[in-house]
Amino acid sequence: MIVTEDNVQDILKEAVSEESEQQSNANIPEGFDGTYTAIMTYDWHFPDGTSTSADAYVKNSEKNVSDVYFDLFRSDNEEDILYKSPIIPVGAELKNFKLDQDLDPGVYDCVAEYHLVDENQVTFDTIRVAVVVTVEQ
Repeated sequence: MIVTEDNVQDILKEAVSEESEQQSNANIPEGFDGTYTAIMTYDWHFPDGTSTSADAYVKNSEKNVSDVYFDLFRSDNEEDILYKSPIIPVGAELKNFKLDQDLDPGVYDCVAEYHLVDENQVTFDTIRVAVVVTVEQ
């Protein structure tokens, strides 16, 4: 689909409607109070575009009541997912992972979009956090 000035509002409405429908089908976990505690590093360094980071770290805090996964994308291109995490259960952590894409050397302003999911892995809420990704060589 090509986005133009004439159809951008319709496409945005459709996207919001689809996300709302998905979220309305979710079962919000008992005890969810509308907050999420993100325990993570915010500056992730990769020796090159295909290697594992030694300092990328995300933990789903024991204070949370739902599993979570996140999508990482550049802040200027939300269509191109750089990394899609596995489901991270409450209390579990994810570290030392590789990106799903081979990035050229450089510094990238990124966004980690957390998807809080119910027991059926249906997203009931999302949270966005800024992350800086540095690819060394």
